[in-house]
Amino acid sequence: MKAYELFEKQVNVGVWEITENLSELHAHVKLSHRDRERLLMKKKEKHQKAFVAARVLLQRMGIDLVELDYEHQNIPILKNGQNISISHTNDYVVIALSLACQIGIDIEMYHSRIIKLAYKFLHSEEKISTHSLDSIKHLTRIWTAKEAMFKAIKKNGVSFKNQMAIQYKNRLGTGKYFFDEQQILFDICFKEMKDHTLCVCKRA
Repeated sequence: MKAYELFEKQVNVGVWEITENLSELHAHVKLSHRDRERLLMKKKEKHQKAFVAARVLLQRMGIDLVELDYEHQNIPILKNGQNISISHTNDYVVIALSLACQIGIDIEMYHSRIIKLAYKFLHSEEKISTHSLDSIKHLTRIWTAKEAMFKAIKKNGVSFKNQMAIQYKNRLGTGKYFFDEQQILFDICFKEMKDHTLCVCKRA
């Protein structure tokens, strides 16, 4: 496990790189009856591993698993009042916690297919570099930031292309969410994980 404190210690982030098999992950945590039922609904082993690894990581971050619950659309919440956001890929589970602010987290692997999808999520304020490698990293960061913001907003029907705009330099930046002729600002922070990028956002 890796742990980070971001945004002047307002947000705690935990990162678990999944190197264990499913049995080894199970050895780290005792699942509740409800979680065992939820686990049975996941058919692919990679999804099962991410599910169990998330519970292991939560415990390592000091959270009692009885505090974890889910709202509509399968959004995780904590009964103790902390804000929580969870994301995973094939190799990582990441969790953000905060008592102070509205948060979101996402992690994505760099892949060239992001270039073909850019027209679906790039806002008119956002620029794309011409170098292909730079474009992949840049576009993946923008997509990851928007996914993190979407989780923080917790609202269906948000247009990544028309209602979100990301500006950043190096690892820090700002996200804008436009709605009803208003806008909400988010602070964003990136971290690199091998061939992945991780983004954490908090409402400014």
